[in-house]
Amino acid sequence: MQQPDQRPLGFGEILDQTFRIIKSHFKTLFLISLFVMTPILVIQALILALSGRDFIFGGDLGTGAFNQIINNIDSLGTTSVVTDITDGIVGLLTIFAVPLISGAIILTVKSARAGGKPLANDMIRGTLSRYWPMLGSSVLIALIAFGLYFICLLAFIFFLTIVIFSELFFGIVLVILLFVAAFLGLGLLLTRFSLYLPAVLFAEVAPGLGKSWRLTRKQTWKFFGIYIVLGIIASVITFIIAIPVAFLGDSILYHILTNISSFITGIIFMVGYAVIYFDASLRQDGSDVQAILDQYPTTEPS
Repeated sequence: MQQPDQRPLGFGEILDQTFRIIKSHFKTLFLISLFVMTPILVIQALILALSGRDFIFGGDLGTGAFNQIINNIDSLGTTSVVTDITDGIVGLLTIFAVPLISGAIILTVKSARAGGKPLANDMIRGTLSRYWPMLGSSVLIALIAFGLYFICLLAFIFFLTIVIFSELFFGIVLVILLFVAAFLGLGLLLTRFSLYLPAVLFAEVAPGLGKSWRLTRKQTWKFFGIYIVLGIIASVITFIIAIPVAFLGDSILYHILTNISSFITGIIFMVGYAVIYFDASLRQDGSDVQAILDQYPTTEPS
């Protein structure tokens, strides 16, 4: 049996452990997403089928592969009412699915780090008892993120107005500095709140923002950097998968495969996220123990 990995990890080690866990337990991780999302995919396929959408190819097969791809790109800006409604329903249902998938993946990572052999059904069942607090906390953090984003947007519009009536060079520099400041400020703040979900799952606190704030202390920049790296990797994989899928056109199969590709990118991010939590928890627990020991006076040997 694999020995438990219970030591603090560096930046590269967190990424390394993330991909080792994905490689060793990809089947379980994928089945978790598939089991939870299958009803949503079925609903999406039924709505599209009832609207007359083709199952495999969504365009004129006689136009050629290149023209087919061009037509698909053009269609992105001309969505139909049925597509908008379908996307809205899928998006709403996904909000309810994400905490369950995330919790099950976090439990899978916990078992994997301890050298266990997690099963998808067991991981999903293990999340159910904390599902509603996780869902409520997720909605709260989403509202907080939206509020912060809205404040940054208002600030950007305000400074953009100044730029319009100022010198061109000064205005460009001001916009760049504002964008960097907003990106770093918002990113670092949300990083401090980001570990709320496993905190709700394990510590049985809700919404878990205070716990997350303590866990990310002195590790914010490192975790923020890891999130960026994981986001870049997920974006590259999404782009690579999107190229062959584009040949299918705006078909039912296209939408299904696009959602399945999101499972893969979601797995990458969530496993890395879980590894970050356990690393932060291990460091925090170690710091707490050391703080307790430091309270006791020591005597010099005679």
